[in-house]
Amino acid sequence: MLESLGKGRERCGSHRRLRTVRHVKGGLAHLIREMEAGRIDPKTGNALTYAYAALANVMQADVGQEIAELRTMLTALQGPARPSLPKQQATPEVPPR
Repeated sequence: MLESLGKGRERCGSHRRLRTVRHVKGGLAHLIREMEAGRIDPKTGNALTYAYAALANVMQADVGQEIAELRTMLTALQGPARPSLPKQQATPEVPPR
């Protein structure tokens, strides 16, 4: 059963939904607060911190790959880049003799 936490956040039972890097950051912040309050022992906290960091790295790598794919698609839609022509410099007018 999902529990609404407001602002698009939700929790399934006692587990957080970690769908975005923003969710992972929030989970990591929550973990730090729990460790500071003494509700999570340091060994468990270290393991969870490592897991959160690894998950965030994977998510960011996926986003980077998606951006590269979108750039490729955009280039294909736009066609090859056209080199810009050099601007012609105005030649000074020479008064007739």
